[in-house]
Amino acid sequence: MLVAATAALELMLRSAVPAASAAPSSSLTRYKPTDPAALVHFEAGNRAYKDARDATRPLTDRVRDLKRAIDEYTAGQAIDGAAAFDYNIAHCARLLVDNATAVAHLQRFLERAGPLDAELRQSVESEIAELDPSGAIRALLRPSSAPHSERAAPPAPPRAAPVPDRSTAQGNAQQVPPGAPPATRTAPPPRPSRGWLHLGWGLTAAGVIDGGVAAWLAFDAARLDRDARDMTRTISSRVDLEHRADVRRNAAVAMGISGGAAVVLGIVTLLRSAPADASAASSAWNVGITRGAVAVIGRF
Repeated sequence: MLVAATAALELMLRSAVPAASAAPSSSLTRYKPTDPAALVHFEAGNRAYKDARDATRPLTDRVRDLKRAIDEYTAGQAIDGAAAFDYNIAHCARLLVDNATAVAHLQRFLERAGPLDAELRQSVESEIAELDPSGAIRALLRPSSAPHSERAAPPAPPRAAPVPDRSTAQGNAQQVPPGAPPATRTAPPPRPSRGWLHLGWGLTAAGVIDGGVAAWLAFDAARLDRDARDMTRTISSRVDLEHRADVRRNAAVAMGISGGAAVVLGIVTLLRSAPADASAASSAWNVGITRGAVAVIGRF
Protein backbone atom coordinates (compact mmCIF):
# COMPACT_ATOMS: atom_id res chain seq x y z
CA MET A 1 0.00 0.00 0.00
CA LEU A 2 2.83 2.41 0.86
CA VAL A 3 4.58 1.51 -2.42
CA ALA A 4 1.44 2.40 -4.37
CA ALA A 5 1.15 5.74 -2.54
CA THR A 6 4.80 6.51 -3.26
CA ALA A 7 4.30 5.78 -6.95
CA ALA A 8 1.26 8.06 -7.01
CA LEU A 9 3.23 10.87 -5.37
CA GLU A 10 6.05 10.46 -7.89
CA LEU A 11 3.56 10.70 -10.76
CA MET A 12 2.02 13.86 -9.30
CA LEU A 13 5.44 15.43 -8.74
CA ARG A 14 6.37 14.83 -12.36
CA SER A 15 3.04 16.00 -13.78
CA ALA A 16 2.51 19.00 -11.47
CA VAL A 17 2.71 22.49 -12.90
CA PRO A 18 6.20 23.75 -12.00
CA ALA A 19 6.08 26.02 -8.96
CA ALA A 20 7.93 29.29 -8.73
CA SER A 21 11.47 29.09 -7.44
CA ALA A 22 11.85 29.15 -3.68
CA ALA A 23 14.55 31.77 -4.01
CA PRO A 24 12.63 35.05 -4.41
CA SER A 25 13.00 36.88 -7.72
CA SER A 26 13.88 40.55 -7.96
CA SER A 27 10.26 41.49 -7.19
CA LEU A 28 10.39 39.40 -3.98
CA THR A 29 13.82 40.43 -2.73
CA ARG A 30 12.46 43.03 -0.31
CA TYR A 31 10.54 40.29 1.56
CA LYS A 32 13.70 38.32 2.47
CA PRO A 33 14.83 38.18 6.14
CA THR A 34 17.36 40.71 7.37
CA ASP A 35 18.46 38.99 10.57
CA PRO A 36 21.80 37.18 9.93
CA ALA A 37 20.77 34.01 11.79
CA ALA A 38 17.44 33.83 9.97
CA LEU A 39 19.21 34.44 6.66
CA VAL A 40 21.41 31.37 7.26
CA HIS A 41 18.28 29.19 7.59
CA PHE A 42 16.76 30.89 4.55
CA GLU A 43 19.73 30.07 2.30
CA ALA A 44 19.95 26.49 3.64
CA GLY A 45 16.28 26.01 2.81
CA ASN A 46 16.84 27.36 -0.70
CA ARG A 47 19.66 24.86 -1.29
CA ALA A 48 17.53 21.94 -0.09
CA TYR A 49 14.64 23.11 -2.27
CA LYS A 50 16.91 23.33 -5.31
CA ASP A 51 18.15 19.76 -4.73
CA ALA A 52 14.54 18.55 -4.43
CA ARG A 53 13.66 19.99 -7.84
CA ASP A 54 16.23 17.73 -9.51
CA ALA A 55 14.00 15.13 -11.23
CA THR A 56 16.95 12.76 -11.81
CA ARG A 57 17.33 12.06 -8.08
CA PRO A 58 15.39 9.29 -6.23
CA LEU A 59 11.94 10.24 -4.99
CA THR A 60 12.76 9.49 -1.36
CA ASP A 61 15.75 11.85 -1.46
CA ARG A 62 13.64 14.61 -3.02
CA VAL A 63 10.91 14.25 -0.39
CA ARG A 64 13.55 14.35 2.36
CA ASP A 65 15.06 17.52 0.87
CA LEU A 66 11.64 19.21 0.72
CA LYS A 67 10.98 18.40 4.36
CA ARG A 68 14.44 19.68 5.30
CA ALA A 69 13.75 22.90 3.39
CA ILE A 70 10.46 23.38 5.29
CA ASP A 71 12.29 22.80 8.60
CA GLU A 72 14.94 25.41 7.69
CA TYR A 73 12.31 27.98 6.64
CA THR A 74 10.29 27.36 9.81
CA ALA A 75 13.39 27.78 12.00
CA GLY A 76 14.29 31.01 10.23
CA GLN A 77 10.74 32.34 10.53
CA ALA A 78 10.90 31.85 14.30
CA ILE A 79 13.80 34.36 14.32
CA ASP A 80 12.65 36.79 11.65
CA GLY A 81 9.01 36.83 10.53
CA ALA A 82 9.84 37.79 6.94
CA ALA A 83 7.03 37.11 4.46
CA ALA A 84 9.39 35.27 2.10
CA PHE A 85 9.38 32.29 4.48
CA ASP A 86 5.64 31.77 3.90
CA TYR A 87 6.13 32.09 0.14
CA ASN A 88 8.86 29.44 0.10
CA ILE A 89 7.10 27.02 2.49
CA ALA A 90 4.04 27.17 0.23
CA HIS A 91 6.04 26.00 -2.80
CA CYS A 92 7.68 23.18 -0.86
CA ALA A 93 4.21 22.02 0.22
CA ARG A 94 3.01 22.27 -3.37
CA LEU A 95 5.69 19.86 -4.56
CA LEU A 96 4.70 17.52 -1.70
CA VAL A 97 1.12 17.69 -3.07
CA ASP A 98 -0.02 19.22 0.24
CA ASN A 99 -2.37 21.82 -1.25
CA ALA A 100 -3.94 22.78 2.10
CA THR A 101 -0.57 23.85 3.55
CA ALA A 102 0.41 25.59 0.32
CA VAL A 103 -2.80 27.64 0.19
CA ALA A 104 -2.54 28.55 3.89
CA HIS A 105 1.00 29.95 3.51
CA LEU A 106 0.25 31.76 0.25
CA GLN A 107 -2.69 33.52 1.89
CA ARG A 108 -0.49 34.35 4.87
CA PHE A 109 2.07 35.81 2.49
CA LEU A 110 -0.61 38.11 0.99
CA GLU A 111 -1.67 39.22 4.48
CA ARG A 112 1.83 39.87 5.86
CA ALA A 113 3.71 41.17 2.82
CA GLY A 114 1.98 44.54 2.92
CA PRO A 115 1.26 46.47 -0.28
CA LEU A 116 2.08 44.36 -3.34
CA ASP A 117 2.43 45.40 -6.93
CA ALA A 118 -0.47 44.31 -9.11
CA GLU A 119 1.54 41.74 -11.07
CA LEU A 120 2.85 39.92 -7.98
CA ARG A 121 -0.55 39.91 -6.24
CA GLN A 122 -2.26 38.58 -9.35
CA SER A 123 0.37 35.83 -9.68
CA VAL A 124 -0.10 34.65 -6.06
CA GLU A 125 -3.90 34.84 -6.23
CA SER A 126 -3.87 32.85 -9.48
CA GLU A 127 -1.74 30.19 -7.84
CA ILE A 128 -4.15 29.97 -4.87
CA ALA A 129 -7.08 29.59 -7.26
CA GLU A 130 -5.22 26.86 -9.13
CA LEU A 131 -4.47 24.93 -5.93
CA ASP A 132 -7.99 25.46 -4.52
CA PRO A 133 -10.39 25.83 -7.47
CA SER A 134 -13.52 25.08 -5.40
CA GLY A 135 -12.54 27.30 -2.46
CA ALA A 136 -13.02 24.43 -0.01
CA ILE A 137 -9.54 24.79 1.49
CA ARG A 138 -9.98 28.52 2.07
CA ALA A 139 -13.37 27.91 3.68
CA LEU A 140 -11.79 25.46 6.13
CA LEU A 141 -8.96 27.85 6.94
CA ARG A 142 -11.22 30.68 8.10
CA PRO A 143 -12.36 29.15 11.45
CA SER A 144 -8.77 28.22 12.33
CA SER A 145 -7.88 31.89 12.90
CA ALA A 146 -9.43 31.82 16.41
CA PRO A 147 -6.79 32.47 19.12
CA HIS A 148 -5.32 29.35 20.66
CA SER A 149 -6.15 30.66 24.16
CA GLU A 150 -9.88 30.45 23.42
CA ARG A 151 -9.78 26.69 23.02
CA ALA A 152 -11.33 24.72 25.84
CA ALA A 153 -8.82 23.51 28.39
CA PRO A 154 -8.83 19.78 29.19
CA PRO A 155 -10.61 18.87 32.44
CA ALA A 156 -8.42 18.49 35.50
CA PRO A 157 -7.96 14.92 36.76
CA PRO A 158 -10.05 14.00 39.82
CA ARG A 159 -8.38 14.30 43.17
CA ALA A 160 -8.33 11.50 45.68
CA ALA A 161 -10.90 11.93 48.45
CA PRO A 162 -9.38 12.70 51.88
CA VAL A 163 -9.30 9.82 54.34
CA PRO A 164 -11.78 10.49 57.21
CA ASP A 165 -10.48 10.54 60.77
CA ARG A 166 -10.95 7.30 62.66
CA SER A 167 -13.31 7.48 65.58
CA THR A 168 -11.86 7.19 69.09
CA ALA A 169 -12.16 4.03 71.04
CA GLN A 170 -13.12 5.71 74.28
CA GLY A 171 -16.58 4.11 74.31
CA ASN A 172 -15.03 0.64 74.06
CA ALA A 173 -12.89 1.01 77.17
CA GLN A 174 -14.10 -1.09 80.10
CA GLN A 175 -15.09 0.56 83.34
CA VAL A 176 -12.55 -0.27 86.07
CA PRO A 177 -13.76 -0.04 89.67
CA PRO A 178 -11.85 2.27 91.99
CA GLY A 179 -8.93 0.69 93.81
CA ALA A 180 -8.47 -2.13 91.28
CA PRO A 181 -4.90 -3.27 90.66
CA PRO A 182 -3.20 -1.48 87.75
CA ALA A 183 -2.68 -4.81 85.95
CA THR A 184 -6.44 -5.25 85.49
CA ARG A 185 -6.92 -1.95 83.67
CA THR A 186 -7.58 -2.29 79.94
CA ALA A 187 -5.33 -0.11 77.78
CA PRO A 188 -6.95 1.60 74.75
CA PRO A 189 -6.35 -0.36 71.55
CA PRO A 190 -3.56 1.02 69.36
CA ARG A 191 -4.60 2.83 66.23
CA PRO A 192 -2.91 2.53 62.83
CA SER A 193 -0.62 5.32 61.75
CA ARG A 194 -2.58 7.92 59.75
CA GLY A 195 0.51 8.63 57.68
CA TRP A 196 0.52 5.08 56.30
CA LEU A 197 -3.19 5.31 55.49
CA HIS A 198 -2.80 8.61 53.64
CA LEU A 199 0.20 7.28 51.73
CA GLY A 200 -1.58 4.05 50.78
CA TRP A 201 -4.75 5.73 49.54
CA GLY A 202 -2.75 8.40 47.71
CA LEU A 203 -0.66 5.84 45.84
CA THR A 204 -3.73 3.80 44.93
CA ALA A 205 -5.61 6.86 43.62
CA ALA A 206 -2.58 8.00 41.61
CA GLY A 207 -2.28 4.55 40.07
CA VAL A 208 -5.95 4.52 39.06
CA ILE A 209 -5.60 7.98 37.45
CA ASP A 210 -2.46 6.84 35.56
CA GLY A 211 -4.36 3.81 34.32
CA GLY A 212 -7.16 6.02 33.00
CA VAL A 213 -4.70 8.30 31.21
CA ALA A 214 -2.92 5.25 29.73
CA ALA A 215 -6.23 3.93 28.40
CA TRP A 216 -6.99 7.31 26.78
CA LEU A 217 -3.52 7.44 25.17
CA ALA A 218 -3.96 3.91 23.77
CA PHE A 219 -7.37 4.84 22.36
CA ASP A 220 -5.96 8.01 20.74
CA ALA A 221 -3.03 6.04 19.26
CA ALA A 222 -5.50 3.66 17.64
CA ARG A 223 -7.37 6.64 16.18
CA LEU A 224 -4.17 8.11 14.75
CA ASP A 225 -3.31 4.72 13.22
CA ARG A 226 -6.67 4.68 11.45
CA ASP A 227 -6.07 8.21 10.14
CA ALA A 228 -2.57 7.22 8.93
CA ARG A 229 -4.12 4.47 6.80
CA ASP A 230 -6.25 7.03 4.96
CA MET A 231 -4.92 6.98 1.38
CA THR A 232 -6.43 10.40 0.62
CA ARG A 233 -3.82 12.07 2.86
CA THR A 234 -0.36 13.08 1.74
CA ILE A 235 2.62 10.87 2.52
CA SER A 236 4.15 13.46 4.83
CA SER A 237 0.88 13.75 6.75
CA ARG A 238 0.57 9.96 7.06
CA VAL A 239 4.16 9.61 8.30
CA ASP A 240 3.53 12.34 10.87
CA LEU A 241 0.35 10.58 12.06
CA GLU A 242 2.21 7.28 12.42
CA HIS A 243 4.94 9.00 14.45
CA ARG A 244 2.37 10.62 16.76
CA ALA A 245 0.61 7.27 17.22
CA ASP A 246 3.90 5.60 18.23
CA VAL A 247 4.62 8.37 20.76
CA ARG A 248 1.17 8.01 22.35
CA ARG A 249 1.41 4.21 22.37
CA ASN A 250 4.79 4.29 24.15
CA ALA A 251 3.46 6.84 26.65
CA ALA A 252 0.43 4.60 27.32
CA VAL A 253 2.69 1.62 28.07
CA ALA A 254 4.89 3.68 30.39
CA MET A 255 1.94 5.19 32.27
CA GLY A 256 0.23 1.79 32.48
CA ILE A 257 3.31 0.25 34.07
CA SER A 258 3.79 3.15 36.50
CA GLY A 259 0.07 3.17 37.37
CA GLY A 260 0.05 -0.57 38.06
CA ALA A 261 3.15 -0.24 40.24
CA ALA A 262 1.54 2.63 42.18
CA VAL A 263 -1.65 0.59 42.81
CA VAL A 264 0.36 -2.43 44.02
CA LEU A 265 2.52 -0.25 46.29
CA GLY A 266 -0.59 1.49 47.65
CA ILE A 267 -2.27 -1.81 48.51
CA VAL A 268 0.90 -3.06 50.21
CA THR A 269 1.07 0.18 52.20
CA LEU A 270 -2.58 -0.20 53.29
CA LEU A 271 -1.93 -3.79 54.36
CA ARG A 272 1.02 -2.46 56.37
CA SER A 273 -1.48 -0.87 58.79
CA ALA A 274 -3.78 -3.93 58.94
CA PRO A 275 -2.13 -5.51 62.05
CA ALA A 276 -2.74 -2.33 64.04
CA ASP A 277 -6.44 -2.41 63.05
CA ALA A 278 -6.72 -6.09 63.97
CA SER A 279 -5.22 -5.45 67.39
CA ALA A 280 -8.06 -3.06 68.15
CA ALA A 281 -10.64 -5.88 68.09
CA SER A 282 -11.78 -7.28 71.42
CA SER A 283 -11.04 -10.93 72.16
CA ALA A 284 -13.64 -11.42 74.92
CA TRP A 285 -15.74 -14.60 74.47
CA ASN A 286 -17.79 -17.17 76.41
CA VAL A 287 -18.52 -20.86 75.87
CA GLY A 288 -21.90 -22.41 76.68
CA ILE A 289 -23.36 -25.90 76.31
CA THR A 290 -26.89 -26.31 74.94
CA ARG A 291 -28.86 -29.36 73.87
CA GLY A 292 -26.60 -31.23 71.45
CA ALA A 293 -24.41 -28.22 70.66
CA VAL A 294 -21.67 -25.97 71.94
CA ALA A 295 -22.29 -22.22 71.64
CA VAL A 296 -19.49 -19.67 71.48
CA ILE A 297 -20.61 -16.09 72.23
CA GLY A 298 -18.47 -12.99 72.16
CA ARG A 299 -16.52 -10.52 69.99
CA PHE A 300 -13.46 -11.51 67.97
